[in-house]
Amino acid sequence: PQLSSDTAFQILSQMIAKDDRNLVGRLGASVQFNVTKNFCTEEAQVGCSGVQRGWTLDLSGKHGPGKLSEGFADNADLNMIADDKVMEDIAYGRINPKMAFLRGQLRMYPITRVPLALRFDEVIQEWRKELLGYTKQYSDDGGDAA
Repeated sequence: PQLSSDTAFQILSQMIAKDDRNLVGRLGASVQFNVTKNFCTEEAQVGCSGVQRGWTLDLSGKHGPGKLSEGFADNADLNMIADDKVMEDIAYGRINPKMAFLRGQLRMYPITRVPLALRFDEVIQEWRKELLGYTKQYSDDGGDAA
């Protein structure tokens, strides 16, 4: 089934194809996105009920050029899990990913990889620019900047 975040992930894939060397150099890691239809309340694991789609972003440089592929990676450096709508809202700048994490709308594991997640926020900003044509900034409360 088509998810509302699918289009955003397809655009991310195109963005990586255009500029993978720059992104690989800046992130140097792999990220697994697990998209749920109804957000999981269990521990954020790939096998968690409700996971509808997986996307593996490989910007590690270990397997050639950067790429985004549909599916699940067993050994990603960072795993993120969120509801389809939350993923779409993060991509389009309607939700600040840091606030989504603090509110429990976005889960990450292992939690020790939070510095990697912060570096990934730069990639999200570029992704958003590709989607919207501009980079959206947030106010301190996680809402839109005035």
